[in-house]
Amino acid sequence: MRYGEPYIIMKVPPITWSNIVKRLDSLPLKIAKLGKKAVYNDGSEKFLKTSRDSRVGWIHDEDVLNLFFDMADQANRDCKWNLNIDFLEAMQYTVYDHGGFYDWHVDQHEEPNAENQVRKISCTCWVNDDYEGGEFDLEIYNPKTEPRYETFTAKPGHVIFFLSDTFHRVRPITSGVRKSLVGWFSGPPYV
Repeated sequence: MRYGEPYIIMKVPPITWSNIVKRLDSLPLKIAKLGKKAVYNDGSEKFLKTSRDSRVGWIHDEDVLNLFFDMADQANRDCKWNLNIDFLEAMQYTVYDHGGFYDWHVDQHEEPNAENQVRKISCTCWVNDDYEGGEFDLEIYNPKTEPRYETFTAKPGHVIFFLSDTFHRVRPITSGVRKSLVGWFSGPPYV
């Protein structure tokens, strides 16, 4: 049984947000594809079924991480999740080009990580809104409800916080480029 609200949307203060955005476009990006891959005899590779198509970079800036950790801590209290969180991984700057997407997934891993931490709260921050498609879906209803999810679009600088074991996805981009900042807040394993 879950307690509290399924999510909360908060806003990064405008001056702080403009400073964060300036840093994002200078980040080096790598292709991020997940799925089943075929490797051929000549060494070439091809994705047969992809569950993710995007480019990613990483934010290690302590001021940015502290800001988002404080927001997650507030969300944790406001939503009445009361989770023990004490760590924020480097944040992922994700760029979805035309056709890019991320299929249904959860952020919580099956086992604690090497530091014996479990992802408990996740967040997605909208960086831009000059694209079409790319809706963020969060599955929050029971199996008898149709649809089982709620759909979100938001203005830049708005952040949705939700529990890391909640299924979510980013629908394919139909026009433009979608940019987001993603974070995972961890703590000791559940007892």
